[in-house]
Amino acid sequence: MAEKKPEAIIAELGMKIARLSGKIFGATEEEAAKLKEEIAQLSAEMRREAQEAARAAVSQVKKHADTDGFWDLGEPKPRMYKKPDFDGHTIDTTVVHSENEYDGTKAASAEKIPPRSAYVGRNTERRTTTASYRRNMPQVGNYARFSGNSSKIESKTVCEYSPGGTLINHIAVRTWESGSEFYGRFTKDALTSHKSVCRTDPDSDMPPVPFTSYVPQYAHMSSKQMEYYRWVRENIRRGRFPDCDLGYIQLYIYEIFNLPDVISPENGAKIIGNIWLSYRGRHPRLDGYLCEWFADYCMINKCSPPQELQSIFHEITPKAQFKEFYLDPIVTRALNSGDSDSVVSLGKTVIEVSSDYDYTSSRYYSDNREIFEHHIPTAVGRAICAAISAKESPFSLERVYKMTRDSFCGAIISSAVKKRVDIEFSSFTRRADVREALTLIAKYSENKVRVMLGIKSKLRVEGLSKVAEGAIDEYFRPHLPTVTTVDKEDRYMPADYLKLYESEDSGFDFSKAEEIERQSWVNTERLTGEEYVEKEAEYSPDVEVVLDGEITDTDAFDTPEEIISEPADAVSVTDKADDSVIKDGLAAAIGGHFREYCRENSLYEGEAADRINTLFIDIIGDIVLEDTGAGYQIIEDYREEIEDWLQMQ
Repeated sequence: MAEKKPEAIIAELGMKIARLSGKIFGATEEEAAKLKEEIAQLSAEMRREAQEAARAAVSQVKKHADTDGFWDLGEPKPRMYKKPDFDGHTIDTTVVHSENEYDGTKAASAEKIPPRSAYVGRNTERRTTTASYRRNMPQVGNYARFSGNSSKIESKTVCEYSPGGTLINHIAVRTWESGSEFYGRFTKDALTSHKSVCRTDPDSDMPPVPFTSYVPQYAHMSSKQMEYYRWVRENIRRGRFPDCDLGYIQLYIYEIFNLPDVISPENGAKIIGNIWLSYRGRHPRLDGYLCEWFADYCMINKCSPPQELQSIFHEITPKAQFKEFYLDPIVTRALNSGDSDSVVSLGKTVIEVSSDYDYTSSRYYSDNREIFEHHIPTAVGRAICAAISAKESPFSLERVYKMTRDSFCGAIISSAVKKRVDIEFSSFTRRADVREALTLIAKYSENKVRVMLGIKSKLRVEGLSKVAEGAIDEYFRPHLPTVTTVDKEDRYMPADYLKLYESEDSGFDFSKAEEIERQSWVNTERLTGEEYVEKEAEYSPDVEVVLDGEITDTDAFDTPEEIISEPADAVSVTDKADDSVIKDGLAAAIGGHFREYCRENSLYEGEAADRINTLFIDIIGDIVLEDTGAGYQIIEDYREEIEDWLQMQ
């Protein structure tokens, strides 16, 4: 009987192990233990068979191998390099032949090193070789700044002038010193392209030709792309702005920048302004580029930004490093002529740049968008103009700043066009305390808008300057409802209403009716969280003031327009009740017992939470209690603000 091969034995053992493993799942604990022991024995036997098979394979290979040449590694190769002798001052070179004896007859000639005494103590100059890893960089132009040379770079002043605005006092334009010319070829190509004529009729439709390049240049374009670029450029010159890739727009802008002697700066600024307004929606990256490049172009060439750009100053100014370039024209026009568009633009811009409060996030903004967008920026702009004129801190322009700009950073500009600009200017947006002042101005302006709309809730404003407050009050005075006085015949009944009840002998007690009505209004406020009567403690108890056109909840009951306010004692009771609900409710919410607190005090949980959230929306701009499904709980992000508020009460 033939002996089984090790491979067959191993396979047979594996099948046995598999069968035994399948029996374990339905066996008892004792049977499972026996099966596992048997599997372990078979596994050990399989490992022994595998080792024996491996040894047999190795023996078979050695048996059939050519032992004379297969296992003989030969003698070690002789040493090719001579061991150096460090006792002397010379090193002998060793002739090294390649493996294939290629060019092996050529040996390097030995070069003796002179003894140390030959050069020690001698005042010799260090030899500079270009082959060394330490090169002597040319100490000219901008290289001197990076090479560590302390020699000052002298750049020539091209022009100096004062723009005549309110913020920018002086501008000096200097040459850009560089050790080499760059982008000189681009300027030549730009001049050639500027003189070329579009062979396609600009009035005809031309299918778009894609062109994508991070650094667009004329040499990167094909003939079709070049013709499409000429067609787009000709349409832009005629006031039409067809769809095209950003690379074409950038290339035309670079062309205008590099040819100030061919394209007049006034015309160039107008073209760039039209490009910016027309393409910024399709290519948002233009804002990031042009907010810096356009300022450099105008300051170098002594031209002002076109007035058409004023409509987007509030959007591009926050993105610019030198914000005063865009603020200067609108501040100047707003102060000198009181231009309404400039005042609105100034208000919008400073709110975007330096205010911590955004009126567009107000809960009343969506329903009154046009009123908010017109009145709040106008009021803020007038307040700033008044503060600047009064030289009131932090809007006084006495502090002078200095800045040096390297123009056209990141643009393709030849070294002859690139300049360095020194600027002296005043600023009120760079002061740290201006943010708080502008935030108060914006909130106070919104409070006035809320009065216009008849909204009773107000934003907290503390510390507003008298100058800004007076300017805002003066602006809103014609827009606020007129104030009329009404002689009281009764505290809760409309005028002439009691004349309908002439009989005094009916036994009806009006004082009790007043108390019942007062209590009903208090309970209504507790249940709904809204105020149904105007509460002004500063007015006389005998005469009340009513704002004509004010939106009040009593209008729903067809009452006359002249509404009688609540007495001072009722106001104090309601305020105390609201304060108690808010304070105690917040304390319970912090401890996680808000629902139990509401049940114990017979309050609706949602109504109490609305009161608390309404207060904190005016304080921090967000709610502090949210419904988690298991009751209202505080938002952990605002825990610290809630605790601080409770400590101040």
